[in-house]
Amino acid sequence: MASSPTQSATDPAAVAAAVSDARLLRVFVRPTGAAVAAAGLLARATRARGAGFQLRPTRAETVPDPDGTAVAVGWSPPDVPALSRASADEPLAVAAAAAVREAGGDPHPVLALAGAVAAGESVTAERSGTTDGVGTLLEAARRRDAVTRRPGVATPTTDIADGLTHSTRLRLPVSGDPEAATTLLSEVGDAASQSPADLDPEVGRAVASVVAVDATSDAPPTAVDAVESALRPAVTDGPFQTVGGFADVLAATARVDPGLAGALAVSPGSVRTAALDRWRAHGQTVHGLLDGARTARYDGVSVVRVDPSDAADDCSAAAALPAVCRLAAQFQSLEATTLAVTDGGAAVVTRADHSARGLLATAVDASNTDTTDAGDATGVDETAPAAVIGNTERADVRTQLDTAAAIEAVREVV
Repeated sequence: MASSPTQSATDPAAVAAAVSDARLLRVFVRPTGAAVAAAGLLARATRARGAGFQLRPTRAETVPDPDGTAVAVGWSPPDVPALSRASADEPLAVAAAAAVREAGGDPHPVLALAGAVAAGESVTAERSGTTDGVGTLLEAARRRDAVTRRPGVATPTTDIADGLTHSTRLRLPVSGDPEAATTLLSEVGDAASQSPADLDPEVGRAVASVVAVDATSDAPPTAVDAVESALRPAVTDGPFQTVGGFADVLAATARVDPGLAGALAVSPGSVRTAALDRWRAHGQTVHGLLDGARTARYDGVSVVRVDPSDAADDCSAAAALPAVCRLAAQFQSLEATTLAVTDGGAAVVTRADHSARGLLATAVDASNTDTTDAGDATGVDETAPAAVIGNTERADVRTQLDTAAAIEAVREVV
């Protein structure tokens, strides 16, 4: 299946055709949990029909040798069929599942659901029976008996204390501290080392209640929605205990080891131990950076500056920054936009009515700086007005950024 020079970059039908026809499908994927899960769906479908595939995480702006065997996931390069959230209302994994079905394949619903959760979607009981993409995937998983909703908290491991310690979907007083997490769970019985699947329903409800109270006390209203998405998890029959836990591990490995993340999306059982090790290191770093962060609040924006020396040895501050920014936005920030910065890197989370790229340009007063490479504005309306920062505050924000370098370093809007 050849792609013409005038072809629209975002073309799910062309992606489906490539999955159907290519002898060797090359998937160039952005290193995010949502994109890697979507790429994994395409790769599994290609493997199922006996063809070969390559998953290549990339931050390049173009695909080398676009000869008709390549597709892109999570971005839209010229002249290559692509699935990109920036130009669609549905999560990448939902779009990828639809492309697999169009190609005659059977998308794995648990992987697709994990990709949707990694993109910020919720998998709740209310989605059951709905006709949207996530609801359809949830019903497909239930028909296979692949997921069961149970009281408790979404974690990837059989040890709930381990899950609470390292989760980057929650920010708790015990985050990053395994002993404190075990002590917290001891308040509701012997739950610390039990798996979500084996947890007594009454104990599971008690665990969820304790976690909800701890996560939302002294937190902004946004924390409530973030916590709710991690409660009453969809327990799976796969190598990870819950859909939300699988999503967390996908997101973590995509940040710190994109090659491992690709293997996880295609054959999760074969790399489970390595992936969980990376997830733990990532979570430890994320919460350690938040514990030591310096914060400032401006007109419409909260700034979180983290010290790279607070990162774990095998996980850099730059790799952890998107999760740091997301957790700060959900559990700490009172402003519509949250900006996390460290030496040589930045990440930004905005609510739907703000432009992340506009915010950065305003924050550093970069009127002569090209911001077109500010990142992949996943789920952000770039035509919306930017957050307004007053002239006095702008000068303060500018001192916390490396001007053009910071804009260049924002490779992703989370």
